[in-house]
Amino acid sequence: MKWKPIEGYRYPYRISEDGDVQRLRENGEWMDIHPFLMKGGGGSAGRYMFVNMAVFPSGHRKVAVVRLMEGRFIRHRRPGEVISYRNGMTQDCSAWNLYHTTHGEMNKKLRNCRKPVEKIGRDGTVIDIYRSVSEAARRNFISTSCVYKRCMGRI
Repeated sequence: MKWKPIEGYRYPYRISEDGDVQRLRENGEWMDIHPFLMKGGGGSAGRYMFVNMAVFPSGHRKVAVVRLMEGRFIRHRRPGEVISYRNGMTQDCSAWNLYHTTHGEMNKKLRNCRKPVEKIGRDGTVIDIYRSVSEAARRNFISTSCVYKRCMGRI
């Protein structure tokens, strides 16, 4: 496994190509820093893995693991680019799972994730087919959460 140093913090840190972060202790051993899931900043609605890192002269700062991977195992973002996850799991910050894309490409990908919703009568016949949960809710005058719960079998 490859490790690269992280400079600019109070203690020596390093990060692996798998997204694992470690800190060098006084006795010379590397100690794992356990990441935690937190809502991302900068207007993003997603949740990302963060680690607490000690800064000068005292205190800690929450740093996204994805930002630590940038410039070490993946290239820096260009203007208009964002980093996305190949398998969709934000907990997996390994170098092979991260790639650069634009908001437009991400929206195209998300648009294709919609699944059709069937309206089924009491006798089991299909009455109508809708393109999405929101369309089914709008055309039947009920909430989207109600349609979603019905589709997932929670009602």
